[in-house]
Amino acid sequence: MGYFNTYYNTKKTFDEAIAEIEKSPPKSKDTNYFAEYTVNQTARNKLTIVIEKASKIIQFYPRSRWVDDAIIMIGEAYYYQGDYELAMKKFSELIANFPKSPYIWKAHLLTAKSLYYEQQPNDALSYIHKYIQLAVEEDEEDIAVESYLLAGQIYFESVDFTRAEKSFANAIDIKGDKFLRASACYQRARSLENMGDYANANKLYSQVLEYKPDYNLKFRARLNYGKTLSILGKYKEAFNEFEDLYDEQYPPDLQSQVELEIANTYAAMGNFEKALGQYEMVDSLYKRTDAAARSFYNRGVYYESKMHDYTGAKFYYDKAKSENPSSDITQTASRKAAAFERYFLYHNEIRKNDSLFYLSTRLDSLKKIFVLQPIDTTGISLKDTTTVVEIVTNADTSQIKQDSVGDVTDDTLQDPSERDLEEAPEEELQSKIGRNATQETVTASSRTAAPPTVQLNITPDSALYLVTKNQFELATLFLLDLAQPDSAEFWFSLVAKSLNNNMFIPRALYALAEISRMRNDIAKVDSLYNVLIEHYPDSKYAIQAKLHKGIVVQVEQTKYDTLYEKGMNLFKENKTKSALSTFKQIYKDTASVLAPKALYTSGWIYENVLIKNDSAKLYYKMLVDKYPGTIYAEKVLGKVSVAGDTTTISKFIQIKEIIPPPPPTPKYAETGNNSKKNTDPQKGKRDRDVREENQGDEEIDLDTDEPPDD
Repeated sequence: MGYFNTYYNTKKTFDEAIAEIEKSPPKSKDTNYFAEYTVNQTARNKLTIVIEKASKIIQFYPRSRWVDDAIIMIGEAYYYQGDYELAMKKFSELIANFPKSPYIWKAHLLTAKSLYYEQQPNDALSYIHKYIQLAVEEDEEDIAVESYLLAGQIYFESVDFTRAEKSFANAIDIKGDKFLRASACYQRARSLENMGDYANANKLYSQVLEYKPDYNLKFRARLNYGKTLSILGKYKEAFNEFEDLYDEQYPPDLQSQVELEIANTYAAMGNFEKALGQYEMVDSLYKRTDAAARSFYNRGVYYESKMHDYTGAKFYYDKAKSENPSSDITQTASRKAAAFERYFLYHNEIRKNDSLFYLSTRLDSLKKIFVLQPIDTTGISLKDTTTVVEIVTNADTSQIKQDSVGDVTDDTLQDPSERDLEEAPEEELQSKIGRNATQETVTASSRTAAPPTVQLNITPDSALYLVTKNQFELATLFLLDLAQPDSAEFWFSLVAKSLNNNMFIPRALYALAEISRMRNDIAKVDSLYNVLIEHYPDSKYAIQAKLHKGIVVQVEQTKYDTLYEKGMNLFKENKTKSALSTFKQIYKDTASVLAPKALYTSGWIYENVLIKNDSAKLYYKMLVDKYPGTIYAEKVLGKVSVAGDTTTISKFIQIKEIIPPPPPTPKYAETGNNSKKNTDPQKGKRDRDVREENQGDEEIDLDTDEPPDD
């Protein structure tokens, strides 16, 4: 009988371990019955002892009646320790070797749960479907209820609420454990709520109380019963339910949620004055709770959607994301806060680059004013010759008007190509420049001061490109992050009307078509698709438009693919000048997806083959200016830097000295792999031949201010 004592002690230790684990149930247990337990070290130590002692029973007493008990205990010990692979091996061993064991059904259920915890939901569902019907037939009711409950949870987490609701309904219909059925009823109500069936969800929340919910589940069911009453417009009944809950004096973490729902109900009624006061009370009295985080978040939503006050919205989203890190709302609040951070960044960039465009088109007037100013030779203060830079870098961005849906009135946010560019009177320009200039005292008693010069290191086309880029980013933000299609449409429309022919225009047209599709404006969708197909036939968006219109699209190279391939072949044949001319045909169309690649390859040839660094610098400058987000721009960021504060993106470009590396193969332009030095003597000879052949060549029309045909 020695083995019985071993079994008895093992079983006692196992029960103690389970009791220790259940002292600290997961916080989300009331909304997810299958929330994973956190096992403390005391319980882990006991489970390790269980594995050791149960293994001895199997080893030394293989014919005893306790072997299947020992196997299931070992499997459960591994299961609670989170070693699900080993757990499933023991469960399979039990099922295969002890088909009549009373633990067979438990082994099946724990196998399905192990697959769920191992992030294998499809395998878990398949496994459940193999045994669940037989479990019902053999009156294994609790096993069947929990299995249906698990299947429903998997469907719920995969956002398949229809199947989830059906599985939970099956669980309720089986006369098993009442707490399990209460959990199934609650989850079924949540599924219906997510499907928009608030009336039936409301009924089911009230039915949870007919079973045997525990303390927390009962509270959740009643709270959601009140919430769905509010959604259904039954505000008086909702307030009555919340008052009853409040009077029961739940702990502060639960009481705070009742207070929060009272505030939400006021908001649903349109009584925002009372709602805001109630929200303030929640985050004041219940600091660091989930309810406080949600209170801040809901105020952010109010300022965003009702007041269109994005400064206020960002303030409350920032508060929400840091109030309670464990709250489910934290991640959503963080995304919202980040979205508005980008909103203000893009607005500032549009305003600043719009000013750059405006100034760059009036450079002649500025030069004239500076030349007309008298030269100070008496020691009094002179205007700083960096005045234009000061005007640009100190542009006031604090008074940006907020977007209302589809309405932007700040004239600095208009498309610069449409602004009035008539010159202002010279006196007005001179007074503006004088107000912004820094003062510098210069003693010049024995020398003559040189007239100041005006330098603006950005072209109108580059400034306009930056404005268009930021407008596109802002439009995308409104559409994807802020779910405001009206504002998105406004900004995408500005991009589509830009006079700078760039890669953002076809994207904007396609986005406008998608917004029109959401509104079921089929005529407008078709019209926008036609514009894409006619004016941007080689873009991937035109291809998508053709597919939507049912036009057969042949998988073939575009003309730019063909040109790029031709250019590379010419380069390999040592016809470098012809290759560069071919690449030029590609980047002349700034909307071409191959434009950045063609620019990069041209710059690379000038840098590494022709050893003409000044030309290479200009190509790299245009690449970073026009296509900053591409992999090709990233490759040359070490050679191109932005002066001053890079966060302001003033785009006064300074080019670092390009030190030519050992010439890589032409394939580098495609693969980006230049980590190995060239050791092929024939390759080196070929490059020397190319340089010698092109020494007398005249460079393609690349002036010192701007790359060609921008």
